[in-house]
Amino acid sequence: MIQKISSMMLVTSLLLTNNALARENGAFIGVSLGRSQLSLNQTASGVTLPSFGAASDVWLNDSNKRQTNGDIMLGAIVGYRYFVLPKVAIRGYGEYEYAFAKMKDGAGDNRNANYMQAILGADAMLYFNKSTNVALGAFAGGGIAYSRYDSKLLLDKDKNAFGAAMNAGLHADFARRHGIDLGVKFLTNKASAKSNVVYENIGVNVVNRNGKIRHKPEVFLRYTFNF
Repeated sequence: MIQKISSMMLVTSLLLTNNALARENGAFIGVSLGRSQLSLNQTASGVTLPSFGAASDVWLNDSNKRQTNGDIMLGAIVGYRYFVLPKVAIRGYGEYEYAFAKMKDGAGDNRNANYMQAILGADAMLYFNKSTNVALGAFAGGGIAYSRYDSKLLLDKDKNAFGAAMNAGLHADFARRHGIDLGVKFLTNKASAKSNVVYENIGVNVVNRNGKIRHKPEVFLRYTFNF
């Protein structure tokens, strides 16, 4: 009888130990490297407004689409991961990314046109297997995003924008405290600017310019350290 009780206590202790190992709740920090692009659409129209109420004359109607080039993004992340089940976790985080981008000007020369984004979000994480040394899984989630764009991105001045952020990908934990994310990120942030320039010569010439910025999907690789 005593031997059976000892065996049951040993099994219970092992199960509790495995469960404790499976629930590695705690804070984490990390760094990331990504690649993305901005889509830029600019239109310009010119109208001549003659004196004495005569009919106007449209003398300019131009539209062009461009993309930023070489958008290498460096980022930092801090957050907390909590296991609601042995193989299911929720992590909340704050992330900052800065993009080193270039775009061609009217002369065809590249110029710096950097931008940044900050995200406050949460991910659901599902582990396919979870052992002491290695764990593989997937993640998906979203949050709110703030972006700031350089005035060189075809806009009249620096612009701020808010939107939604969504991401998904694969995750791996190894050596207990280290993690790797490989994923794709989508931002709905967009910015626009309008300007009207008036030239007075014979009649009045008005040039209307519109610029719009949208994000393309970002691919990223992230390293995290779990405390």
